[in-house]
Amino acid sequence: MNMSFSNRNLFLATVVVSLSFTASVAAAQTKLTYAPKAAQLRLPKAQAFSAENVRLLEKGSFKESQDAEARNILSLNPDRLLAPYLKESGLTPKASLYPGWETGVLPGVALEFYLSGVSRLSVATGQKEYASRLSYVLDQLALCQEKVSGSFNN
Repeated sequence: MNMSFSNRNLFLATVVVSLSFTASVAAAQTKLTYAPKAAQLRLPKAQAFSAENVRLLEKGSFKESQDAEARNILSLNPDRLLAPYLKESGLTPKASLYPGWETGVLPGVALEFYLSGVSRLSVATGQKEYASRLSYVLDQLALCQEKVSGSFNN
């Protein structure tokens, strides 16, 4: 595989950011509790809660914004977003890159935004489509990582 130093660093950084974001989402979804060592002098007025416990009202600007994000996310083809990663790891892309900044200036960056969006929408809406898309992308990135792991460990 012929990957330049800067492309390799971009590829690794993007994969690390994507996987660390997913790990932080998974950690936030677990029921971690904090037990303070000292007694509290005042009772807390608010309690932390998970985004999965919040549902937006059907009418309102927040719901409209979430629905617009959902339409945008669902309009994107994950295989096109994965294309630069597959190509750089020596695998055959399943679809062509999106035109514009994905083809030259910042290939692969849109996938990071996509991962953030599907992760958030999965938790915010509880709809399985977003979790399914997230799993698919992470599985494909794992294939890329497996393919190139030998070349980075030497």
